[in-house]
Amino acid sequence: MYLRAKAIVAVVVTIGVCGLAFAQAPDPRPGATTPVQVMNGASNPVPVTGNVTVSGSPDVTVSGSVATTSEDTTVLLQETFLNVNTTIPANHRTDAVDVSPYKTVRVVVANGSCFGCGGYTVLIENPYVIGKATIPGSPSFPVFTETYVVPGQTLRVAIGNNVSGETSGWAVRIYGRRN
Repeated sequence: MYLRAKAIVAVVVTIGVCGLAFAQAPDPRPGATTPVQVMNGASNPVPVTGNVTVSGSPDVTVSGSVATTSEDTTVLLQETFLNVNTTIPANHRTDAVDVSPYKTVRVVVANGSCFGCGGYTVLIENPYVIGKATIPGSPSFPVFTETYVVPGQTLRVAIGNNVSGETSGWAVRIYGRRN
């Protein structure tokens, strides 16, 4: 019986050793349920651009500082020069500018020349008049600037002289801001 027990132990040990020889390590490739941790130092940040969509109920932990780039930029949408020679602002308009992608719009109108300098009327239109400035006559080349919360799809500027027979030249700039 002792010999038989020894033989059984020898067979079991041999099978065990052979089984270990064919054993494999766990698959190191992550699957759908494998947790992932992304860590980069300040000298090697992970750039993220575009849109990121997260669905489900993920747990997110952010540590350290995270730099973001917003769309807090001001863009020049239009720059033009108007020669004004009548008292009718509708005769002297900028082209309509699409302002719908912006949160605010800033209009800057600067008088660069005048003959007579008897005063001016500046209208901001969308196409209805949403802003009006009456600028007194002055040879000092006045500037009108105003910021509007986006008033609709388009915006344009119209300028007229207050005195018939006078001429003036105006630089018009329209800026948009997305913040």
